[in-house]
Amino acid sequence: MEWYSNIRYLQRTTFISKFSLLNRKNKSNKIHTGYLADEGDTSDDRDSDHDGYFHFALPDYDVNWRKNLTISLTSEEGDYLLQQILDTQKDSLLGNVLTNKQWVKDFLKARKFEDLCDMPFVSKLPSETQSIMFTAKDFWKIMRGAHIRYNIILHSRHGSSAFVRKCNGMWKEWVNEMKRFKWKKFNIELLWGSYEITQQSKSFY
Repeated sequence: MEWYSNIRYLQRTTFISKFSLLNRKNKSNKIHTGYLADEGDTSDDRDSDHDGYFHFALPDYDVNWRKNLTISLTSEEGDYLLQQILDTQKDSLLGNVLTNKQWVKDFLKARKFEDLCDMPFVSKLPSETQSIMFTAKDFWKIMRGAHIRYNIILHSRHGSSAFVRKCNGMWKEWVNEMKRFKWKKFNIELLWGSYEITQQSKSFY
């Protein structure tokens, strides 16, 4: 999928490039990023603070990585990102999922966000995380109508009549879905509180 490839490319290039000025080359033509070991240091010392200075303990990588670009992460890079998420975002959805191997397997099976919300492990997540997930799921159901309507307008002017008919059918389905939507259970206050939204934007609701 193109969007997935773009994200992985962005992850890798950002991950490798951001700290390039902190790097030094070693004998095996690799880059040791950030941490400079002192004599007698162990692996536990790699992330520690020395002489009041902050050190980046990033994985090593080939200096010619631009010529051998891949969207796949190495084991070292994957482990690093895993630990960074667990250390800094442990209360997030991803931070919770990564603590349980079965949850990770279930997470990867989801083809869309709605599928993810229906996974059994979601009921074991913190209540706040569950609320955010279900609010996001409901919000997408509402916003889907805007996407459908936009496509109808766009393709009426520049597209095919066959696609417009298809979108009109999707629009009717969405309208019926909104008639059944449980508006009283939709946590609009949580949505407003999650972002800086102007009063003018709120007035559209």
